[in-house]
Amino acid sequence: MRHAVYVVAVLSGFIASSAADTYIKYCQDGVNGPTCQFMTASNGVCYNVAGGYNDRVESVSIGTPENLWGQCVFWEDYNCKNDHTDMVTGVVNDMNSVCIGDNWRSRISSFKCCDTVSWCAGSRPNCT
Repeated sequence: MRHAVYVVAVLSGFIASSAADTYIKYCQDGVNGPTCQFMTASNGVCYNVAGGYNDRVESVSIGTPENLWGQCVFWEDYNCKNDHTDMVTGVVNDMNSVCIGDNWRSRISSFKCCDTVSWCAGSRPNCT
């Protein structure tokens, strides 16, 4: 009986957290490639990319394959500082297609995500 209670507690915690978090996968190659990081991002919290991914993010997938929800903004410097992209949603296989001409595949150092349809981290960002 103890096992059943534990499973229910774990599942209810997952369901509660999924309503407030955004799932993101960022990769050094395509989103189905071998060099990816997957994480759960809390709404409006700035995250720095993993060390080997700094300035080397080629593609992203925001949400899960079953539920593509949420949006993220990517910054060129750690701690969500300086130039940034517009809001990014769904699957982007080439980050250079975001803010055309700005070469974001070699610039991404940090990001913030939200699971809502409106931006949750202050003023709405645009490509800069």
